Amino acid sequence: MKISNNLYFVCLNEEFGKEVCEKLAKILVLPFIECEAFVAKDLLTREVDRHDANIEYLKRQEECALCNCLMQNGIFLLSFDLLKHNIALFKDEKLFYLKVPQEKVLKKINKLAFASRDKFLTKYGQVIEVKSTRVQAIQKIITILGDI
Repeated sequence: MKISNNLYFVCLNEEFGKEVCEKLAKILVLPFIECEAFVAKDLLTREVDRHDANIEYLKRQEECALCNCLMQNGIFLLSFDLLKHNIALFKDEKLFYLKVPQEKVLKKINKLAFASRDKFLTKYGQVIEVKSTRVQAIQKIITILGDI
């Protein structure tokens, strides 16, 4: 199965999201791009000093690095923060929120943060509710892609 458009995913359990996106990329014969890692590497190669720069400069540099990342084709995994700070870039894109049960996220963020992030992601992304395994998540994604 091959598709030509980029697909963007975000998951509050980033480890689970990465596993799903890597497997999905193999099935769809597309590269997998972890945006957070790409942006960090891009900022390092440009030697952006996060300690000496002001916030606005860092935001512009992060957006520039993300734009460089998005020039590629593939399956993209975004962190919540990267998406939230750059939501305008994804206005017309296929953005999917892999929603996992709250208990699979609570080790990383508290209940209040989960509720707030869940509300934001539900507003901007197509929700794919995942109750069990990555296989189930991939099957749901492929079904949704067949309907697009």
